[in-house]
Amino acid sequence: MRKWKVYIPAIIILFFCAALIAYEFFLSPTGGPGGHGHHPEGGFHSKGQSSFRGIFNWLGTIAIIGGAITYSWVRFKKKLKSSSPFIKKFSKLLFRVHNLIGYGILILATAHGAYYLFTEKLTGKGVLNGIAAFLLLLSVGVYGFLIRRIKNKYTRKVHFWVSNASLIALLIHAGGSFILPAIGTLAVWGIFEIAERTSSQKQIAEGEGI
Repeated sequence: MRKWKVYIPAIIILFFCAALIAYEFFLSPTGGPGGHGHHPEGGFHSKGQSSFRGIFNWLGTIAIIGGAITYSWVRFKKKLKSSSPFIKKFSKLLFRVHNLIGYGILILATAHGAYYLFTEKLTGKGVLNGIAAFLLLLSVGVYGFLIRRIKNKYTRKVHFWVSNASLIALLIHAGGSFILPAIGTLAVWGIFEIAERTSSQKQIAEGEGI
């Protein structure tokens, strides 16, 4: 029962969000994926209102960048025992800040989403898949909060898989705005991996030289 009490809410949210995305893609008049940044003709039209639109688009983009940083913890939690002192310190720092950044993401995503809910119809392009992405991000935050209070492996597993689902929803919603942060994250992972291997090989060489 402990397992299913953790899993059932996440399963319901995943199915609901998948239904929202599927409805927009297949049945909505606007059809197909894509966020607001790729559909400038919707919403407000005056110059001043368009500037507000740009600001709230940027809030969404910043939230995606923050999401890339927090998701990096998936990789760097394995580096807490790294042979490189710098990578070990960096991993500990990321652990300390990733929860704080996560809450910041929710604030930015709430502001971004609220703007479009007030200025566009639910059938507007990107609105439904945006709602799905927000609900998944909110679920990531809730399960992240519960990890320290419900200490079992199931909470961590659900947190991980809902995080992955939120990335898919963000890719569908944001399109190109998602790709650059994703590439940047992979590049950082690769750089740190090379740095760790170099540090390990140097330590081995120094040990053999003694």
